[in-house]
Amino acid sequence: MKSPRIVFAILLILAACSVLAQEKEIISVGTGEYFTTYLTSDKKLFATAFTGNRYAISKVPVNGVIDVDGAQYTNIALDTAGRVYITGIHKNGVLYAKQVKEDDAGNLFEANEKVYGWYQAYLTLKKGELWMWGQDLLMINKGVDIPAPRKLQSPKGKLIKKIVPMTSGEHSLLALATDGSVWIYKKGKSIPVKAPIVQPARDIAGVGAACYVVETANDLLAWGYLGSYLGAADLGTTPVSIKKLWLQAGCKFPSKELVGNYNTLHIIDANNNMFGAGENVMGEIGNGKQYPNWAAYPGSPFAWNWQHRQMLTKPVQIPGKFKNLRTGNTITFYFFVQDMGDNWYSWGRNKARCLGNGLTLSVKDESTYP
Repeated sequence: MKSPRIVFAILLILAACSVLAQEKEIISVGTGEYFTTYLTSDKKLFATAFTGNRYAISKVPVNGVIDVDGAQYTNIALDTAGRVYITGIHKNGVLYAKQVKEDDAGNLFEANEKVYGWYQAYLTLKKGELWMWGQDLLMINKGVDIPAPRKLQSPKGKLIKKIVPMTSGEHSLLALATDGSVWIYKKGKSIPVKAPIVQPARDIAGVGAACYVVETANDLLAWGYLGSYLGAADLGTTPVSIKKLWLQAGCKFPSKELVGNYNTLHIIDANNNMFGAGENVMGEIGNGKQYPNWAAYPGSPFAWNWQHRQMLTKPVQIPGKFKNLRTGNTITFYFFVQDMGDNWYSWGRNKARCLGNGLTLSVKDESTYP
């Protein structure tokens, strides 16, 4: 059994696979917990599937894809007409792409502009409005799955341009409007509430442990359930500045990318340098460390647990120049990123061949966690 890889490894399996090698370059990655897809510049989607007696990169049966995002066992894809597809892999190893044809009113579900995976739920943005279906994480349908896309109520007079799904603590959605205002869709509430941000936001992010992050023109703010992941207070309701910690690490603002996953926050700064902070339990920060070491952890050799605050790490720089950071808050424990020469790298927990390097944790480890 090998521990989760915490090294940046060029995706050898992608280069070696003749199917994908004949296609255009990879431009994005859909990062679900157990399912990873690769979007190429010719708008095709690929994933690892079991064919015959081996695993290989195969084409997902959908074309014209322009956006993809990870959920838990699936991904969600968007084509050039704004049509939406749920993609995944059947138990027999066959890849699938199922179109979401109608909304909950029976209208054609097209002209979507952005897609998001959220555990076993899905979200889209269309003309500044938010749609949701699947698992009822917000408890707006009495906890019963929502079978078709349902439009959520928008803040009055606002258009939403970005959503950050949060999957730990109380499920919620952090939303950025076109005017820089920030809103939170809370569990059990039909109307979003305004986040206590004074200045307009440039960008938003979130750590899966329900820690909200907002970058303004002059500051970097954080608050929430486990704010200690980023140097704020736990159970905090008032945003506090965490910018100093990132400045001390050498991070230059304004950021170019602000991205959170389940345990960490990463920033690609104004100079294309990348920094990470948070809980380094599965090597997600990318600085070559992780906790706990699987071989030395108390209990069985494969024991692990979901306790919080394991190896909290202040902002640290990851050597190199980078762009296009890809991960997800939907209990995603790994990352992809490109260098300035368009090469892809990955790091973190390697379950279900998610790192794309031809390796995976053994069957026993896949069933018991690292």
